[in-house]
Amino acid sequence: MNEAATVPHLTPRACEFLQEPDERRIRAILGERWVPYPRAKLALDVLNRVVAHPRTTRMPSVAIYGDSGMGKTMIMQRFCADHPACFDFEAGIERTPVLALQMSGKPGERRLYAQLLAALGAPPGPRASVVDLEQAALRLMRTIGVQVLVIDEVQHSGRLLPRAEGRAQHAPVPQQRAAAIAGMLRGRGRARGDQRRCAACPAIR
Repeated sequence: MNEAATVPHLTPRACEFLQEPDERRIRAILGERWVPYPRAKLALDVLNRVVAHPRTTRMPSVAIYGDSGMGKTMIMQRFCADHPACFDFEAGIERTPVLALQMSGKPGERRLYAQLLAALGAPPGPRASVVDLEQAALRLMRTIGVQVLVIDEVQHSGRLLPRAEGRAQHAPVPQQRAAAIAGMLRGRGRARGDQRRCAACPAIR
């Protein structure tokens, strides 16, 4: 008898596990799975618009923020899965439209570029200067066609902002941090200018 006919409430994929050993079924139940919901769909729609945005002098930046455990990392993972890397046989390189990384708890400019290079598969040498790291990271991102850089745990980015901002009584809002990092990656020393235009950066709560 067709198992799917006896359990119509299950998806075909779930029905495949009915005859599997208990150990494998338990492992499948404990695995992560994507459950769509309206706010997540909105976030993905906004991120997809950023991917499709034509290259301009000042590209838009997006901040997605919320309480811990609300699914921000899952949204990032889903976005990356929707835009996987693919090998360009003509150019002989792997095109990576979306590059993701998790920001260190104690970030600095050097550490951020080192994380970028590690995510790009090119870990830096221990004696490389910040300028060398910056140029290498930007060059590789251009080479493999990175269109969107996604940074998880961006709340740790306070040390990357200008010192004057770090002395302020109130911490910058997530949009300001996203814009500041985007400005730093576009060119060193321009983060403050990007902070002033953070209101134009779309954000999702």
